[in-house]
Amino acid sequence: MKNNEDLDEREIDPPVVNRIAAIVKVKQPYIDWANRLPDNSGMIVSAEELNQSPTAFLIPSYETESSIERFLQKVKPRIFEQQLNAWCTEPAWWPKDRSAREFNKWFDIEVSEMVFDLVENESLAHEEY
Repeated sequence: MKNNEDLDEREIDPPVVNRIAAIVKVKQPYIDWANRLPDNSGMIVSAEELNQSPTAFLIPSYETESSIERFLQKVKPRIFEQQLNAWCTEPAWWPKDRSAREFNKWFDIEVSEMVFDLVENESLAHEEY
């Protein structure tokens, strides 16, 4: 273990990524939907189980909470579809209403404005999911 004199600047204060993390956690309507799917093979899941590993989305960095909320309102339908697709790739089985208002019934979003990059010598890369 290093002592304080051995720590370099990057270890103490790693670079900040110019993004905000929006962490999406499921609520009961998502669980009810997932557990009722015709092809779930009898598997029953809980919010506690799924929220142990929530999905994080990187969004633009904004100065005010109202700007963050405006951006999230615009992308909630897209996030809704991604979350549905992560569980069921058959859009015919998705709920018809995937509006921002409905999103708020199915999911919570926690925002973290401080996102640090602890990976040295490797740029962020975008990969297809």
